[in-house]
Amino acid sequence: SIKDCLDYMTWTYFFRRLTKNPSFYNLDSQNAAGMLNDYLMDLIKGCLTKLEKAKCIEFNEDDGTIISTSYGYMCSFYYIFHETICRLSTDIKAGMKNPGQFISMLTENKEFAGLPVRHNEDVLNEALAVMCPIKVHTKDYGCPHVKSNLLLQAHFSRVPLPITDYITDTKSVLDQAVRVVQCMIDVSAHKGYLDTTLNLLSFQQMIIQGSWHNDSALKNVPFFSDKIIQRCAERGIFHLCQLQTKLKNLSHFLNKEIKAGLSEEELKMIYSALARVPIVNLNYYIQNVNSMGDPTDGALDEGSEAIMTVSLERKQAKTSKAVVIKSFPKPKDAGWFILVGNPIENELLALKRTPLNKFAKRELQLLLPDDFKDQKLKLYLISDAYIGIDQTIEIDLRKVSVILEQIASGQ
Repeated sequence: SIKDCLDYMTWTYFFRRLTKNPSFYNLDSQNAAGMLNDYLMDLIKGCLTKLEKAKCIEFNEDDGTIISTSYGYMCSFYYIFHETICRLSTDIKAGMKNPGQFISMLTENKEFAGLPVRHNEDVLNEALAVMCPIKVHTKDYGCPHVKSNLLLQAHFSRVPLPITDYITDTKSVLDQAVRVVQCMIDVSAHKGYLDTTLNLLSFQQMIIQGSWHNDSALKNVPFFSDKIIQRCAERGIFHLCQLQTKLKNLSHFLNKEIKAGLSEEELKMIYSALARVPIVNLNYYIQNVNSMGDPTDGALDEGSEAIMTVSLERKQAKTSKAVVIKSFPKPKDAGWFILVGNPIENELLALKRTPLNKFAKRELQLLLPDDFKDQKLKLYLISDAYIGIDQTIEIDLRKVSVILEQIASGQ
């Protein structure tokens, strides 16, 4: 409640400073004690009004309490400005897939307003814009949002940066970007947009891997040049999981078949990197939910609530979970997103994040379609870092329902 906010304020250093130096905070020093309560109430109400307009809180008219919304929880969890969550909740829509849209939406937020633009860096930014594939929406090259946009594009394109300060600035942009993109994913999931959520997950992979979505997934393999990647493609090797099938004869494949000319030490590092790429077995089981919220056996009911239990098993449990990356400034462990969606309706039914050491089991609550005949669900396992190792399973609910009915009846 507002009273709780007022009580909380009295325990802060701000309150102590306010009483010692009221004129600094535009409070009449002659009558500070008498006006203190009104000053704090106006301050609190002003802040709460801003948060309400940003869709972060709601007021309960009955008892006067303040309730945090889903957007408010996201704002707090990801430590972002309330202006950012307000903007994202409005701008994120179904059908978004263009990386340029995501880059602009990301870098125009207040988190990037503090990026330094030093003397004459507007000239460097203009030169950098020529080398970036997506044009910026404005020619104000002295703007920190434009510079953030260009540094992110340079990160994806692996464009050489003009000065060392830009390397530090890129680290700052990437640090902010991961946090805000995670929030963008949650906003899209909260709205139930399947396609936009999947494309935002792909965008996060781009940020971690430092490449565009249509670049080769082999770019981050140590010592892999464009020529080696091209020769792999000529032999049908486009993804990391395909290259992993060559681990037993890696030296022969790289040095004999595609003539990469790699040393023994380089081959060991490549082998170590490929061995870390996670191979995951994905299984699921669906059950109805009764009125008490407990899972029940038997055939699935159209339009009813259900629980999907998803089991994950990582085959290389003894290898490191550290992601194979070249250009991301921080080490990162691999994580996963589990999604259930209805592609026909473009509806996201459930989403959960999960780490994975050896085994993981997660339960997702979802509402089944009204008609099993015309609609099928899809189960997605999406990496939060790697490109090209995602998994998708199509779920025919009619067949699943028949099998569950047979199991329940003992057939």
